[in-house]
Amino acid sequence: MKFAGRQKSVVFLLGTMCFFVLALLAMIFLGRRPTETSETEKIKVVPKAQISMNKMEQVFQKDGITQWKLRAESAMLLQKEHKAVLENVNAVFYAEDGQQILLTSDRGELDTQTRDISLSGSVVIRRGQAEAKTHSLHYEKKHHILRSVSGVHFSNGESTIQADSMTIKLAENKLIFWGHVTGRLYEIFHRS
Repeated sequence: MKFAGRQKSVVFLLGTMCFFVLALLAMIFLGRRPTETSETEKIKVVPKAQISMNKMEQVFQKDGITQWKLRAESAMLLQKEHKAVLENVNAVFYAEDGQQILLTSDRGELDTQTRDISLSGSVVIRRGQAEAKTHSLHYEKKHHILRSVSGVHFSNGESTIQADSMTIKLAENKLIFWGHVTGRLYEIFHRS
């Protein structure tokens, strides 16, 4: 009789140990599963958008020469409208002399057929020490120009210019202001 009672105790003890081992394995397995906030779930889903992405980079080359590079923190591709709607945009445009023109803006749109780009929000344009600020800027791929018609404030060291509009002709390396142009121009001459 002692043997039967002892056998029941051993079976009960082994059963309890198996239960705890299985429970421990289940906790380990469930603890290693991916969390509910995976990277793919952070993408904004917009009903009109065919594709939404967290980061986007676009490079345009003509005859093997890079014309511009564009990066955005988020993008929604609207195929029917042939455009990509962008947020937090950084772009680099290349002038004929190879110098870089850096752009940042809050928002933008890339026409996926023409490759024209419209930027809006707080738009900042930099080339070397020169900086221009405006509320909107448009890039025309066909003519390789940047144009703003929403008021521009330009500064380069001590010189400043305010104007209604501005055009940067990248192929000709020209900067043109028009419409109520005012400013202060300073130039330092060095004698040799």
